[in-house]
Amino acid sequence: IQFPLSTMPGEFVDHVYAGPMERETQHFLDAVAYDRPVMVDPRLARLTMEVYLAADLSAERNQVVELPLDRSELSPELAGSVTG
Repeated sequence: IQFPLSTMPGEFVDHVYAGPMERETQHFLDAVAYDRPVMVDPRLARLTMEVYLAADLSAERNQVVELPLDRSELSPELAGSVTG
């Protein structure tokens, strides 16, 4: 599969997925392109991200943060990405 990575219509650029997310990115693109299942269940991925967010909030506030996160404590941008 060759993916367009340019903003110019029809222009293809050699893909460069390097670094820690290279394999994950390629896996996700292949899963979408070939209608295959992804490595991680979306619900589990969302819960994992909530834990990451809670850890960041805890460090920022220097206090314990309860899970699940309360949307009313989050900025509007983050509240839309959290279940609860």
